[in-house]
Amino acid sequence: QVASKSDLPGLCSALGVRTPATAVPESMDDLISFGNTATFPLIVKSRESFSLRLSPQASATGVLWSMADLERYAERFDPTIPVVVQEYVPEEDRQNLIYQGLRCSHSDLIVSFTGTKLRDYPVGAGETTLSMSQTQNRLRTTCERLLEGLDYRGVCDIDVLVDRRDDSLRLIDFNPRFGA
Repeated sequence: QVASKSDLPGLCSALGVRTPATAVPESMDDLISFGNTATFPLIVKSRESFSLRLSPQASATGVLWSMADLERYAERFDPTIPVVVQEYVPEEDRQNLIYQGLRCSHSDLIVSFTGTKLRDYPVGAGETTLSMSQTQNRLRTTCERLLEGLDYRGVCDIDVLVDRRDDSLRLIDFNPRFGA
């Protein structure tokens, strides 16, 4: 469930961990309805991290900067291709953080690392290509509260951003594997 971009916001919300506002559109109307209440820009992502479907809508992450962009996207929206749409915090308004951890079935946390994501590809919405290990106590506390609440066991790579507009942490991705 944690790797599912459609399930993750609900899991996080139940444990008091913020995520960007997210929609799982099933129709063009769902897309437009979300656009009418969301704060632009928005980002469109593949719904399932491990989806092998190849499609222009599902295989690439894309930013919709305005309602006009969303309407253009909606015109070619295919409800059979699983995507999520989230509010996107522009690069100048965020700091990207990373958390890597390991929890085992016979004990609590074994090890964790925190740091800052310095570069990604595609730029602004992709996989980490350069990061720096840094102590991030608020990030560590938030992620470990989430892991404990989920009773999660195994390795994890969690992407979180600091929204500089309100200094909030927002979990944006949870990978049940070690990251870059």
